[in-house]
Amino acid sequence: MRRRFLSDLALLGLIVAALSACGDGPGTDAGVPPPDPFADPLTRSLLDPGVSTDVRIERILAIGGDGSSGAVHALLRALRDRSQAAFLLAPDEDHELGYRAVEFKKTGDDAYPMERVAAVVALEKTGSYAALPDLLLALDDRNEVVQNHAARALIRLGSKAGIPVLLANLEKRILQNETANQILEDISGEDMGFNPDAGWDLKDRAIRKWKAWWDGLPVSGTRPPLEGRPYQEGSDPVADRRIAFIVDMLGQMQFLYHEQARATLARMGAPALPFLRAGVERARRSGNATTRAGIAHVLAHIDHANSLELLADLLGDAHPTVRSRAAESLGQRGGAVAVRTLSDVLGDPDPAVQLAAVASLGRVGGDDAIAAIRGFDDSADSALAATKTLALFEATGGKEQREAVLGMLLAVDIPTRNAAHLVLARLTDDDAGYDAMAAEKDRERAVRRYRGLLDG
Repeated sequence: MRRRFLSDLALLGLIVAALSACGDGPGTDAGVPPPDPFADPLTRSLLDPGVSTDVRIERILAIGGDGSSGAVHALLRALRDRSQAAFLLAPDEDHELGYRAVEFKKTGDDAYPMERVAAVVALEKTGSYAALPDLLLALDDRNEVVQNHAARALIRLGSKAGIPVLLANLEKRILQNETANQILEDISGEDMGFNPDAGWDLKDRAIRKWKAWWDGLPVSGTRPPLEGRPYQEGSDPVADRRIAFIVDMLGQMQFLYHEQARATLARMGAPALPFLRAGVERARRSGNATTRAGIAHVLAHIDHANSLELLADLLGDAHPTVRSRAAESLGQRGGAVAVRTLSDVLGDPDPAVQLAAVASLGRVGGDDAIAAIRGFDDSADSALAATKTLALFEATGGKEQREAVLGMLLAVDIPTRNAAHLVLARLTDDDAGYDAMAAEKDRERAVRRYRGLLDG
């Protein structure tokens, strides 16, 4: 029989025992890191290594109904783990947005997952949008139970970003898949008959039903019962500052910070757009092209008309790297607007921007894109000529320039090999075991593989 959880404390007690048995952590206080040196007294009490796990959990849950900024700040710190991101947002009165990025030191084994689960449960009760960026990061937590609860809390904040994570966790171990299913039922009001104790065939049948529900949600237009209102800029000053700071982190020279900030904003989706627009303006005033290029990268993953408008604006940026990244993102977005916009920048004075625009037109495909590619003058540069060949090949679904592209896998220079392989893999959904650094006989084997796939 499917188990039901009677309370937050009962749930946490079950998880502590199960995680200890599964080896996800010691289930004791061993290895709990000391509080951060910049933490306030409330945060220190929530992460106090001198008390038991149960006491820390009780302290965390006790402030779940407190929506004050101090309580939310402490809960956000209790939520965080190095597996979510390599940085923490530390308060900083000297920064215009009120924060600074501090490296999150590695702590080794996952010694306190239950504090993080409790923090998610408590943050959900506060209903604070200030938690939105951190809950999105928690979807990458090393512990799937934390991921599952973060997905539930995000739905309350109007974000469905965690639902794909719940679907993936249905295929994990018994505790992870049970909590994922329970939360999907809570979110949707549906019951697909998932039983964690059943055989794989029965579980797979239920998982397929959940995936069909998710795929059909945009078409049905129905709103999950737990879904809250998506965040709007200006609704919460703390949330505004935290999101704006993460936008500015796209310009950080620490590459990992940059990557994790980008993933967070992409998951945030449309609510991030006004912050990205403001970030472009700040980055233009400061001359930070890295931030602007990072914003262009994020926009490839936000399916909204306003993201296309901002990409079109970035195509006119003063820096060619930003324009190139905007062209690449338009290629990922696709559609008639992308084709028209990319066609207009084929005459860009910078060859790198031309390369990106031609390649993106190839990725989008369609008659208008093919016509624009054919009309492009590639005589000025051999790299432009190679890119045009690849673009025509991809835009026509492999009908044109096939042998020329297959021959590129055997080219002398490695960048050409890699570019051809990228297009072939994207078109066939098969990497053919290709290695650009392999011996020629091994690369010839991949050529034969691709030729067979294209003929088939």
